[in-house]
Amino acid sequence: MNALCTIVTKSYLPFARALRESLRRSDNHEKLFILLADSELGEPAANSEEIQTIGLGNLSPTIPLLPRYYFSAFELCAVLKPYLITYLFQQGAQKVVYLDSDIMVVGSLARVWESISVKTLSLCPHHLTPPPMNLSYTSDLAVSDMGVFNAGFYGVRATRVADEMLTWMRERLLVYGFSSRVNGMFTDQKMLPQLLQYYPEEVQILRDPGLNIAWWNAHERKIETIGGRYTVQGTESVVFFHMSGYLASKPNLLCSYLPEATTREILTSSPWFENVKREYYELLSRQSQDQQYSEYAFAIYNGMRLSPGLRALLLSKKTLSKSDPDVWKVCALDFLRSVKRKLFPYPER
Repeated sequence: MNALCTIVTKSYLPFARALRESLRRSDNHEKLFILLADSELGEPAANSEEIQTIGLGNLSPTIPLLPRYYFSAFELCAVLKPYLITYLFQQGAQKVVYLDSDIMVVGSLARVWESISVKTLSLCPHHLTPPPMNLSYTSDLAVSDMGVFNAGFYGVRATRVADEMLTWMRERLLVYGFSSRVNGMFTDQKMLPQLLQYYPEEVQILRDPGLNIAWWNAHERKIETIGGRYTVQGTESVVFFHMSGYLASKPNLLCSYLPEATTREILTSSPWFENVKREYYELLSRQSQDQQYSEYAFAIYNGMRLSPGLRALLLSKKTLSKSDPDVWKVCALDFLRSVKRKLFPYPER
């Protein structure tokens, strides 16, 4: 059995549905398994022949309760990947492809399934060629800092070595799975190159230009539309675009956490991306129409809304109390930072 999977919080379920719709439109009919990172038993009402949702309680092993509060929603979704892949192998899957929920599939995954039959772990680099030095939004140093392989996609084949890799990832990500670049961490993405170091014969790098096309590598991919299909470099069909950071609420931006000037810069050099952005907006907005906001289940601990500072304090103390002076210190610092951001907002880059 081949299995496709993704991980979202309940409020991001429309992204997973948009991913599933893009798979259906491009004639990829494998069931999509969706792990809800803040649900115990999934969302039965969302299940269909094409989708199966599961929750943390379905996983064996599953992530312990307290560490769920250590991580932000973004971090927890990354930490849970090896848990989900382990679950799918337990269900009989022989090959698993993980896709971030903000991916839009536009072509057949057949050559991906064929490629990942060769090794235990298949990874995709951010860049296929060195980026020009004059780009404002990406660089060799930035990629090195965040991890040379993009963790929005990887393929895993069920082997004995896969069990070792997944065990290693589950253990390490509980400690190193944070998004803390000052401490050398950036979720699972920073850890993946270690597997190439430890298992050089079992890891392969997929250099297919039709995979994982995103704003950070748009400059190196020549995309055209021929016969209603996207092609790259004039020959290969595009398999999927990675719309990382895109929000339907900010339709003009390629990525919500980059400045508007960056979108203009990318679209100037890669005007084809405007059509891709428009298509993804239409796909995502259709899935979001009836979605009600659902607060992240691990946002509040002992009646306190967890800021990054309080999460770090919880990690060190293993508990939080409103009577703890350290909690009050962190809350005071959080308040002062919020005032500073309002008075002195970050300038547009």
